[in-house]
This record gives sequence, C-alpha cells and structure tokens, in this order.
Amino acid sequence: ILYSDGGDSLEKFIVFEGISGSGKSTLIQQIGMKNPNYEEIKWFDNELVGKALFNIENMISVSRDLFSLGYALDFYGKYKYCIEPLIGKKTLLLHRYIYTPLTHDFVRGTKKELLLSWYKKPEIKKPDVIVFLDVPPQVALDRILLYRKPSFYECGLDKFFWDELRLAKMKYKNNEFEIEKLSEFFLKYQTEIYYQYVELFKNMKQVLWVKVDDDCTNIMDKIEEMLIKMKGKL
Repeated sequence: ILYSDGGDSLEKFIVFEGISGSGKSTLIQQIGMKNPNYEEIKWFDNELVGKALFNIENMISVSRDLFSLGYALDFYGKYKYCIEPLIGKKTLLLHRYIYTPLTHDFVRGTKKELLLSWYKKPEIKKPDVIVFLDVPPQVALDRILLYRKPSFYECGLDKFFWDELRLAKMKYKNNEFEIEKLSEFFLKYQTEIYYQYVELFKNMKQVLWVKVDDDCTNIMDKIEEMLIKMKGKL
C-alpha cells in the first residue's frame, strides 16, 4: 500500500477489525503516519445519530433488532457520502466496517438474517484487505486496564442488563460495579465476539490475521504481500 508497483493505483481499501483493546486505533495511526495519502474513517462517530439512539435506549423499550437498525442507517449514510466517494482516490483505513455489526450486534441479540440483509449487499464494496487483530480477550483487557476501566459497552452491560438498562447505566456511572466484576463481564462478552470474528473470517481469503507480537512494519509488509497476491488472482 505504501510502495510503487509499476504505476498502478496504490489507493487501497483496508479495514481493521478486532475486539476492544486489540490495538486497531494504534495500528491505523502508525500506518497513516507513513502514508500521506490516506483517510481514516471510524465506524460510528455521528453525534446526532448517537444522541438519538442514546435517547431511544434510555426512554423507551425497543427490540435489539430495531436498535441495530439505527446503526445500519447511519452506516449507509456514511458509506454513501464519506466512503464511496473516496474509493480509488485515497488509501482508506477503516476503523471497523460491516464485520463489526455482523459480530457485535449478533452477540447482543440481533437476528443474523436481518444483519445479513442489511450489510451483505452487492453495492457495498468489499475491502481489498481485512486486517484482523487476533488478540485474546485477556490480553486486550490487560491493555485497557493499564490506563482506564473498560466502558459500559465494551463490557456488554447493555446485553446483560437489557431489561434494566437505565439502572445498569446508573450503577456504572456511580462506580457501583467493581473492576473485578467489569473485567468478568468484559471477558465474557468479548470472548463471544472474538469467536464470532473467527467463524466469520476463517474462510475469507482477503483476511490478514495479525498476532499480538506483530509490529507495524511487519504488518505493513504483510498487507503489501497480500495486495500483490490478491492482484495476481484477478
């Protein structure tokens, strides 16, 4: 992605996936610093949509399916106006993509057939490479605990306390969950997500499995090798 290959376009579409604490943001920043023609796009950063979903979550009782639909609608807006216009013009480094709801929302309780109907559409471009940070949940948790406590959603508390969500949020805000209990929830929830990722990616040829001890330069070389390999099969 960073080197010349005979004049062909270097503007690639690369997605980074993995559980919370796996190192996606750090890796994207390191790669981006070495590539001046890149654009980082985060999965969910629309404040208006986020606020609306937060209010829905706290004010009325809705199904997981309906709640996940809000994120799907936000994705389509972002894809149409932020992602699609840049494809082929810049190297896109996406901090999560459709594989996040296909794993996270499913674990949270959204029906898989709905998720597939929303996200597995021919008009949604497949990435050139999916970088999966294959980091065990315990390692990810240890990283997070070095500088903060895991968040409400990283622990899956919205999944485990869906029927008493407002109370659970209040308890989290008031630090009524001990760090040991949050860690227990984190490991349980992120382990479920981890195995969903493994199942989803196990037969996908464009997935680069990155281990804990891989450094940035090594990962960049592997991405380049995969891009060349994938190009040779076209």
